[in-house]
Amino acid sequence: METVSLVTNLWKQESHWQWITAGAIALLVMSVALGVRRWVRGRYRRLAATEQVELMELPLEIASKTSIAFLLVASLYGGLSVLALPPELRRGVTSVFTVVGFWQAGVWGSSAVLVWLAARRKVASETDRAAAGSLGIIGVVLRGAVWTLILLLTLDNLGIDVTALVAGLGVGGIAVALAVQNILGDLFASLSITLDRPFVIGDFVVVGDYMGSVEQIGVKST
Repeated sequence: METVSLVTNLWKQESHWQWITAGAIALLVMSVALGVRRWVRGRYRRLAATEQVELMELPLEIASKTSIAFLLVASLYGGLSVLALPPELRRGVTSVFTVVGFWQAGVWGSSAVLVWLAARRKVASETDRAAAGSLGIIGVVLRGAVWTLILLLTLDNLGIDVTALVAGLGVGGIAVALAVQNILGDLFASLSITLDRPFVIGDFVVVGDYMGSVEQIGVKST
């Protein structure tokens, strides 16, 4: 109710021309952003259709992951910036934009990890098969680190004491570790395979009554 009251008072205080200007700016920013996003995706598809990896192909692939939600929030933030918002409402709008921006950065970071892994896997499959087997585990760790950082930044922006939260998670982590010990066992087993390298991608192995060539080494299965 308090937020509705603030918006109502703001509507009465600002002139219609100011609201029209804010709406025009938001529409302009959204239109330009969608146009750039469409160009980026089209350019990336053309570059990806060729066998040669161009210099701009990887950055364009990451940029193509920009979401409509982020563009919409950014457009609204740009439009509202021309209005004399009350301090409480301005802080709320800024927090929403910051949180959405953090999660979009997480999508970009996660996509960057996947793009880097795909490029490394392509090279490693030809030169170092052992390294190719370890890239999957590295990818899981890096993506987990990216989203953990994004989550902490988001919580900190929302006013949550991240230091106390991390300390609490350290204590609660013991109980979680006991609950998911089978999953952790699989994770450490995959790390053991990655570090010790008893076999690599392309090796022919025999385990009991099963035999075959190693095609992929994952966290849960090989």
